Amino acid sequence: MGRGCHGGGSVLSTQEVVGYADGVEDYIKAGRFAEAETRARAADDGCFRTRIGVIRWYQGRFAELLPMFAEPVGPGSVVALALAAAQAGDRRLAAQNLARVRDHGLADMPREESWRASMYATVEAAHLLSDSWLAAEAYGLLAPIAGRADPAADALGSVEYSLGVAAMTMADIENAVSHLGAAVRDDVAFGHRPAAALARLRLGQALTARDGAGSATALQELSLAASEAAELGMVLSAAQVTCNRRGPRWHLAFGGRTATVVDSVGMRHLAVLLDNPGQEIRAVDLVSPATDHPRLSEQTVLDETALRQYRDRLADLESEIEEYEAANDLERATSVRTERDWLLAELSSAAGISGRTRRFSDAEERARIAVGKAIRRVLDRISAADPVIGAELRVTISTGLRCSYRPH
Repeated sequence: MGRGCHGGGSVLSTQEVVGYADGVEDYIKAGRFAEAETRARAADDGCFRTRIGVIRWYQGRFAELLPMFAEPVGPGSVVALALAAAQAGDRRLAAQNLARVRDHGLADMPREESWRASMYATVEAAHLLSDSWLAAEAYGLLAPIAGRADPAADALGSVEYSLGVAAMTMADIENAVSHLGAAVRDDVAFGHRPAAALARLRLGQALTARDGAGSATALQELSLAASEAAELGMVLSAAQVTCNRRGPRWHLAFGGRTATVVDSVGMRHLAVLLDNPGQEIRAVDLVSPATDHPRLSEQTVLDETALRQYRDRLADLESEIEEYEAANDLERATSVRTERDWLLAELSSAAGISGRTRRFSDAEERARIAVGKAIRRVLDRISAADPVIGAELRVTISTGLRCSYRPH
């Protein structure tokens, strides 16, 4: 991060970062960040900025160092600024500095000791900004050293990790799974606990993107990553997915990435969950809004707005059924009919005497099914717009009788 220990434009240098202060590298690999930072401060040998960058990266706090890189002094520090800005959510500043890196040319970046670390930061910044072109260039430069770099002597762990993240950015999910699986094996073998936890998180995301949210293998990797991160005090995903509506479209953001999808009932359900991270919300409250949650209506009954939304959704469902039947996709047509029939039943039962609406009664199971289907459909659309945001939501959104968004 910034200038290297000996004046070059280095970022996250490997042995240069931690090799000159006895014990710092070992403490980082063990996930003992406080001890590593104490020793790095005590060393007072000009390497502190770079060492603190490594520590903050694994802590999930790299954005805190944005002021440190405000005036980059070399190609490596430009990359560091881009990564810090991307983690801080400043997409404009991050993109501006990645453009400087692209203009300079990754292939021309000095092959000094810190080169691999600069590439690591480049890949991470490109991933956060969905820069598949830069990710592909970094992939091509890193691929020849896969298997030759020694994670035992590298504060950043296996090169396979960067290759896997680059492949995810390029939407080459199968290749990403292969590289990230190799990274986990390398980092576990060499006792690099923070790198292994981070690699497991990315592997779980890649497996989810490939196999779906129900993948047992993906869930196992994500569970192991979360457990290890909690033990080490790491924050594996500093950013949360946010959304806002502009006319008929919703715009989602995660880190430096964005995705846009059209409005739908499922997207409205999802917006409520995203606005209330960590809270459980009953599915029946999502379809019959309560007062407890910011995006929910103040009514617990079907008012005129809700009725209109239900009728609009019914029209959409009828259109979808016709499309699926025309395409001879009977499975999807049947699935859509299930939601349509539920909505028809709710509209029928919601009307009380003199046309007044009444509270839902014994509708929890039907709400669970309808909300789950609606949210799964919008997650498919989000994944098509941006696979990374889609994968993040698939592992952090839970549906059922109670629904929630639990960012890592």
